[in-house]
Amino acid sequence: MIFKVLPIITLILITAFGAVFFNFYGDRYFKDQTFSGVIQISEIPQSLKGVEMTTYKSSYGYEITYPKRWVIKDITNVFYKRTLSTYMVMPEKINDPIVQDQVLTISVESKTLKSFRDEVSEGKDIRIKSLNDLIPVAINGFNGFQKPFENQESFYYLESNKKLYSLHFHFDPSLRISKEEALWVLSTFKIVDAK
Repeated sequence: MIFKVLPIITLILITAFGAVFFNFYGDRYFKDQTFSGVIQISEIPQSLKGVEMTTYKSSYGYEITYPKRWVIKDITNVFYKRTLSTYMVMPEKINDPIVQDQVLTISVESKTLKSFRDEVSEGKDIRIKSLNDLIPVAINGFNGFQKPFENQESFYYLESNKKLYSLHFHFDPSLRISKEEALWVLSTFKIVDAK
């Protein structure tokens, strides 16, 4: 009888120890990471030199610079009803909100990196299978994580003042812009309300 119960007790103890250990030391996964992937405002690409730029400043504490001929569009209530704010940055004016011509989608939610990590651990985030899929990254001085995908797509997650900034970078060669231009726009993203 003891040999039948012992493996079950051992499994329960290991699971309990793992849960306690992760709750105590789980934040170190975020705090003690070496943020080797650093994105800072880079030199403007040759193709954008002399192009008039504009900067969008959000009431949610971020700003982004892009060519003035591009468009930034509020899609908060179109697809992203659980966010505080969601904007798409696109190379040209497009009137159809379903068209996926955005280079960058910026969403702001009332959550922290810790609560985001908990959602990933519990399998509640459909884009990320495990915490091991996240790569430490820093964008203009703010630490966070990147989840790269194979099709020139990445998600970036940064936190400031209990707000989670999710950046969905999507480059498609059919957008009639270069990847360098798209990456430069991404590199201009800054959290400015770091209270």
